Amino acid sequence: MRRIDVTNYSVRVRGQDGNYTELPYDMKDSMVEALLARDLQLSGTALLESDELARKIMSCTDGSIILEEAEWLKLVHALNTIKGLGRPDVDFVHRIFEAEKVEVEEKK
Repeated sequence: MRRIDVTNYSVRVRGQDGNYTELPYDMKDSMVEALLARDLQLSGTALLESDELARKIMSCTDGSIILEEAEWLKLVHALNTIKGLGRPDVDFVHRIFEAEKVEVEEKK
């Protein structure tokens, strides 16, 4: 299992006027966009499977989400496949790739 911090954060970007500004970076939205990106060329079945994980992510109300290894690997695969990531996405990618491994015990 992997724990991912899904709290939003700010990124510093340069505007057309050359000045920098802080903009919000929505972690959960970005994770969903990655999972459902056109670059992945998902089949209908794969799209529905990814949408199931996307719904799980969006319904998370904690500051972090715990994903099964297969779910985490699906997210890692998506980030390694999609094109167009840039400087604002560095923290996002770090949070996914360096997600903490956690052991989870079943409640009895």
